[in-house]
Amino acid sequence: MALASCAMAGTAPKAKPGDYPVQARMGAIDIAAAYLVHTLPAEGTNFLAPDYLVVEIAIYPPKAQAVAAAAGQFHLRVNGKKDLPADTPEMVAMSLKYPDWEGRQGMGPQIGIGPVILGGEQPTARFPGDPRPNAGPRPAKVGTDAPPQTAAEAAVAFAFPDCPCQKPVSGYVYFRYDGKMKSLKSLELVWQRGDEQATLRLF
Repeated sequence: MALASCAMAGTAPKAKPGDYPVQARMGAIDIAAAYLVHTLPAEGTNFLAPDYLVVEIAIYPPKAQAVAAAAGQFHLRVNGKKDLPADTPEMVAMSLKYPDWEGRQGMGPQIGIGPVILGGEQPTARFPGDPRPNAGPRPAKVGTDAPPQTAAEAAVAFAFPDCPCQKPVSGYVYFRYDGKMKSLKSLELVWQRGDEQATLRLF
């Protein structure tokens, strides 16, 4: 059952590791990644996750071998010294859905510019009768036959799957970052599994 659920989550992995900007090897396992900055690509739309650095990660296990991979095994090393742990997709979804909870002013309604949607989501009701201005109904849950309709739904639907998989898997991993983008001089993705470690230099 775990293998089946793994196949239903995350993004569609590319045909081979070389199709991603950076690649590395841990034993017989290939790992590849694409640094997406704040972008959260979804079905025909690119959302922005302003509080997070987004990395699409793909794992290619050797044939006939299951690899236990999880988002929590990854961290980002900023400027060669500061480590950012991976955050859960649920926390990312909360940040996108209720930006005012964290003291950050909402960026207002979504504004479409080409394929990119800028800004936070429209406020949604946290409970019946929520007095917040413009608090509308909660969006429908993501179904197996319908693509995500909001950034919050997409953050969960396309997150890196946490399960043992025998086939290539990929998905987004999120790292909370409160600093200024211009202060980023180098960024490395580190995958730690027990005593094994693989490092991919994103830039």
